[in-house]
Amino acid sequence: MPQASQVHQWMISYLGELLDLPEADIDPEAHLANYGLDSTDVMVIAGALEEQFSLEVDPIFFLRNATVKDIVDDLKNSGIVG
Repeated sequence: MPQASQVHQWMISYLGELLDLPEADIDPEAHLANYGLDSTDVMVIAGALEEQFSLEVDPIFFLRNATVKDIVDDLKNSGIVG
C-alpha cells in the first residue's frame, strides 16, 4: 500500500508536469479549478494515479475533494493509502 506522502508528492509532480509549472508553484491546498483543471482533467489524473500505484480509486475521490491535500486525506481516511 502506498503511503499518503508518496501519493501527495506524486500528485504535485504530476500536476507540475501537466500544467508546465515548477512543483514549488503547486499549492496542495489550492482548489484544482484554480489551475484551470476541469472534471475531464481530474479523471485523467485519477487514471494516472491508479496506474502509478496499482490502485483502484473511485473517481468520486477527485470529484468530492477540491485540493491535492483533501484528495490524499480522503484516500488515507478510506484506507486506500497508508
